[in-house]
Amino acid sequence: MRTSDVVIVGAGLAGLQCARLLGRQGLRVLLVDRKTSLEQSIHTTGIFVRRTIEDFDIPADCLGPPLQHVTLYSPSRRSLELRSPHDEFRIGRIGRLYTRYLDHCLRADVDWQPKTSYAGHTAVKDHLVVRLDSRTRSSWVKRVISSVLTVPTRGWPDTLSWKAIVNGSLVWKTCLLMFLCKARRDSIVFWILH
Repeated sequence: MRTSDVVIVGAGLAGLQCARLLGRQGLRVLLVDRKTSLEQSIHTTGIFVRRTIEDFDIPADCLGPPLQHVTLYSPSRRSLELRSPHDEFRIGRIGRLYTRYLDHCLRADVDWQPKTSYAGHTAVKDHLVVRLDSRTRSSWVKRVISSVLTVPTRGWPDTLSWKAIVNGSLVWKTCLLMFLCKARRDSIVFWILH
């Protein structure tokens, strides 16, 4: 049975960013996704707002041309022109961005396991045993965690925004369901499940 400090289920933008940041902090991170390739079946619009572009290190070649002017139309076909001196929106080249972020994760010693799904977990004393199923095999992965807090999203907006401190760095992310746990005194560990 392998051990890790954190398992991140789902290699979307939030999962990749968390894995990358935690891997850089020296945590043992396992990143899993049910897809064979992150460039297949992308389910996000890939529209980035200016604040996201300012806050995150998104490579320029993973972004389309900037938009400073948009026209909104109502159902009665009235229009509203919006203009800004700033690049308010950029369309992301998401497949390329996912691949780039995965490469950053691998360079940060994150373990990558494609074709793998979250199948459940069991608490055993001060440990959490996570069951991961892949298309080729089934494995039990033991994760050392001292406590777990579940934040449900039923009845909440579609996404849940959260922030946390990872060794002094402020991290902002969006995810659907998260588990927070304290694995080390100075680190907060994230579980992102889709």
